[in-house]
Amino acid sequence: MKSLKFIFLFALITLVSSSSAFATKTESKDDVKTQVTKKISHPGEEEGAVNAQFTVDQDGEIHVIEVQSRNKKLKNFLSKKLRQMNIEVESVNTKEIFNLNFIFKKEY
Repeated sequence: MKSLKFIFLFALITLVSSSSAFATKTESKDDVKTQVTKKISHPGEEEGAVNAQFTVDQDGEIHVIEVQSRNKKLKNFLSKKLRQMNIEVESVNTKEIFNLNFIFKKEY
């Protein structure tokens, strides 16, 4: 019975440890996405959807992998903005690929 309690306790500690590590990583990912979206403003009269894939290095510099959109002006606008952007990061997985979707609409 003691060995069963020990195995259960060990499994519980392992589960809590891995959950904590996962939560930290998720918060970091959300923080990166929040910082990027806050730095992007509407480019004027253009409307459309844009999908961007990028990585972030240890210095907070964004490295664009791909930007897709049917609207060429929006695609070029977002590509340029991301390439010029730096964000504040404490630690980030430099191999993680971030995928953000932007919807640009005119305000009336």
